[in-house]
Amino acid sequence: MQLTSQGLRYLAVVCLGLAADLGLALVLAASGAPRGLASAFGLLCGAALNFVLHRAWTFRESRSGPVSRQVLSYAVSLGITLGVRLAVLAILRAVPVQIGDAIALLLATGVSFVVNFVLLRRLVFNRRVAP
Repeated sequence: MQLTSQGLRYLAVVCLGLAADLGLALVLAASGAPRGLASAFGLLCGAALNFVLHRAWTFRESRSGPVSRQVLSYAVSLGITLGVRLAVLAILRAVPVQIGDAIALLLATGVSFVVNFVLLRRLVFNRRVAP
């Protein structure tokens, strides 16, 4: 697979969002917040940053589409992504081996990252204009 300029922009934005997301989640978890709450708050903050940067830079050709549709689609995709992340954390909590916060949050973030990419490309920032 060839890495296009859009792919490089996506990677840069995701790295910034991931740093905000995972960094905030780790700080909150280290401060005593439950993993699920810490992860959800990190995801929401990172997602807000990502939406603005993806619309303005990564998927800039999609700016001609209605922002209201994109925000709504993004909110739906964020809900699905959060559900996936919380499910992974619940599964990790149920395994008999003790998994530290950093590893659990990183694994849950990684799985939700893949889901989020698919949703962004197909649902939120696709080039077809909704009727």
